[in-house]
Amino acid sequence: MRHAKALPRDENLFGDDSKRPLSKAGIKEHRRISKVLQRMGITFDHILTSPYDRALETAKITKKVYDFEEKVVEVRELADEFTVEDLLNVLSKYKPDETLLLVGHEPHMSTFAAALLWPGYPMSVDFKKSAIMSIRFGEMPEKGQGVLEFFLKPKLLKRVHKSDKGDMGPVKFKKDGLVEGAIMHEPKKGPSKKQKDDDEDDDD
Repeated sequence: MRHAKALPRDENLFGDDSKRPLSKAGIKEHRRISKVLQRMGITFDHILTSPYDRALETAKITKKVYDFEEKVVEVRELADEFTVEDLLNVLSKYKPDETLLLVGHEPHMSTFAAALLWPGYPMSVDFKKSAIMSIRFGEMPEKGQGVLEFFLKPKLLKRVHKSDKGDMGPVKFKKDGLVEGAIMHEPKKGPSKKQKDDDEDDDD
């Protein structure tokens, strides 16, 4: 999971970018998204998060909505100490049958997902804020051994939320039970203007 929408970078307000918090809109949106994820039956055994404020807040919102009893675990390998190998080492300390929710930043989340699914192949993962991806493994997580279960973006999850409230028509589901929507895209020359506008408030 990528952290929710945060306040813009501002050296006068946040000399240390790790202290930059979520915006009011980001808090509200992620609370709604967490409720949708819970209703969809998405569960986890542990929550691991970057210690940066915007990620930690995102993890705590998810924990509160889920009424999750386990303590949120801060992991520096999800922030400034990130490498694929070091994060894999962190995950290896958990049991193979446990489900972990990782809350982090870009480009780390995309880099990690690509390494688990397609090592050596330049696949681009469009990880929007509050998006969540599920990758399954037979045993312990390893490069190239992951199987993509789903990739749910905030726009899609907000549609489900509106549908639940009766604000729009029913959401269409595919044969495998997942909501219709794009999962990945091939690398492009650059992001569209709309993508730039969506991410201009916070680029990691």
